[in-house]
Amino acid sequence: MPIHNDIVVKRVFDAVQMAPNGTSRSDAVDLGDFAQVGNFSLQLEIRGTGTTIDVTYELSNDKQTFLTPLGAGGIVYNFWTGSGPGKDGNDIIVFDCSFARYMQVKIVEIGGGGPTITALLAVQ
Repeated sequence: MPIHNDIVVKRVFDAVQMAPNGTSRSDAVDLGDFAQVGNFSLQLEIRGTGTTIDVTYELSNDKQTFLTPLGAGGIVYNFWTGSGPGKDGNDIIVFDCSFARYMQVKIVEIGGGGPTITALLAVQ
């Protein structure tokens, strides 16, 4: 099968309101159709007061059981409304991802606020 260099973008969170100290997971993203090169980035926007999040990923080969691979790094930790190059809660984070068919993005609110999250996953 030839390698495709297309970049596919999936909106994994669309202005999702999270509970303080809550956890939210995206729908499963099927990497089998477009993750040919192994490049990943997440465009992330956080809104709210007194809120901080950790963003990681979970993988699955059966689309039922999602796990964090042993030794996998997260996407970003301690991201808050003052993060990003403009200090406005917006950034694009490039990350490495282990190999599997399906991925979920997992966000954990750790700051005690109730953030609103928008995130777009780019895969090549």
